[in-house]
Amino acid sequence: MRTALLLLWGIVGWLAVVVGGTWPDHYAEMATGGGEALPYPIAGVLEYVGIVGLMAAMLLGLLRPWSYARSWGRALIALFLFVPQWLVFAMAQMHSPPYMFAHFVWLTATVVGLGGLTLASMGAALFLPAPVRRAHS
Repeated sequence: MRTALLLLWGIVGWLAVVVGGTWPDHYAEMATGGGEALPYPIAGVLEYVGIVGLMAAMLLGLLRPWSYARSWGRALIALFLFVPQWLVFAMAQMHSPPYMFAHFVWLTATVVGLGGLTLASMGAALFLPAPVRRAHS
């Protein structure tokens, strides 16, 4: 179930980028003189679909949801790896096409979610009893 949620989150990112490619890019229209509608930015959208796929794979590999068990350390490592990426993509938002903005919104939600997961996992590790592990016989 937790693995499916991360995969679904990656699909949400892909859909956001693909739909973002359909939004009008007013800055590009103004910079090119306007008049004609710009074609769908296939190359840029495919690039960002790949970036979202890599980020979703990073999340899956770092968090390992099938064996998570209150591992606030893994969530913290993922947060420390995603915040610098968030900062880089935040600086790239000036005059960026809408599909880049859609990716940035997805990444922002990911960073906020990782922060919440880190805090919740820390709280669970500190205040809830440890799960009982049964020995296999």
